[in-house]
Amino acid sequence: MFPRFTRRIAPFQLTRLLFRQAHKQTVKKPTDNISALLHKKQLQEKVKQYKMSENIEKRKLSAGLPEKPDFKKTKTASNADFLEAVLKKDAQKGAAPVSTTNILQAVLSDADAQKEKDNKPIVWIDCEMTGLDVFNDHIIEIACIITDSQLNVLDEVCYESVIHCPKQTMDKMGEWCIEHHGQSGLTEKVINTTKTLTQVEDELLAYISKYVAKGRGLLAGNSVHMDRVFMIREFPKIIEYLHYRIIDVSSIMEVGWRHNPRLMMCFPKKHQAHTAKADILESIDQLRWYWNNYLKSYDESTAVIQKYKEDKKKAKLTQEVKAVSEKLDETEERKDEGERVEEK
Repeated sequence: MFPRFTRRIAPFQLTRLLFRQAHKQTVKKPTDNISALLHKKQLQEKVKQYKMSENIEKRKLSAGLPEKPDFKKTKTASNADFLEAVLKKDAQKGAAPVSTTNILQAVLSDADAQKEKDNKPIVWIDCEMTGLDVFNDHIIEIACIITDSQLNVLDEVCYESVIHCPKQTMDKMGEWCIEHHGQSGLTEKVINTTKTLTQVEDELLAYISKYVAKGRGLLAGNSVHMDRVFMIREFPKIIEYLHYRIIDVSSIMEVGWRHNPRLMMCFPKKHQAHTAKADILESIDQLRWYWNNYLKSYDESTAVIQKYKEDKKKAKLTQEVKAVSEKLDETEERKDEGERVEEK
């Protein structure tokens, strides 16, 4: 009747074993209790989420927002179906159709867009120094031109000033500085002026603050990082007033020569004036050229290259024609001289 191993166990153990075998299906394991608790907790979370979603929908309805369609009824519903339902409801109310343009107009009007453009001024600064040693050399000339985001100059007069430096310091400059600053007349101006760094810094700050709010203007120029290094030491108020970002036109040039050298062959030549104001105006023209030619699609850039080649061919042809015509003139003159000699 019983298995063989039951003869070796005590009677009370046997009764317990038989009881468990008889009621095996009704006894719950500890793991079953845990899973039941977890299931109960999940149900509670779902109920909570459902109540929250109901509250959100009620708030939307009270605010006059479109009602969310019931996706349980339409299993194939998607974002497009939801948008269609919203558009239908708005059309019934007689509201304007929802579109990207309408949304943008509601968020940002044309006036706001123009204001946002105007709030992105560019502060063009160029410095002439006695050299490139930050610890020993000094700024002797500074110029500033302010443009809007579209490179339109806000003040044609601009700001430029020369800073006094003693003759002994000017005589210690390198050969390049002595030659170029001497040719431009800057050396003489620097020795004769009485303006100090502090005076020029205050004047420049007052000039910039007329057109630019604090922290809005971007410092710009050619290799302007070098000017900024000198200005940190000698014009700290200006650096603190401007934005920490810079627009370095020479960086765009270096990228252009590596990315599209054929187009960069069309780049206009530098004037090499080496005065602060002239260098700034040249930098603005260069950025405008990049804007109109380099920062374009491939097809537009190709068109620029083609035009440049055609202009170059025309110039070459005109030179050749000119050379040929000059030679013809010379031969005719020689013939005339020969005829005159024969007549004599």
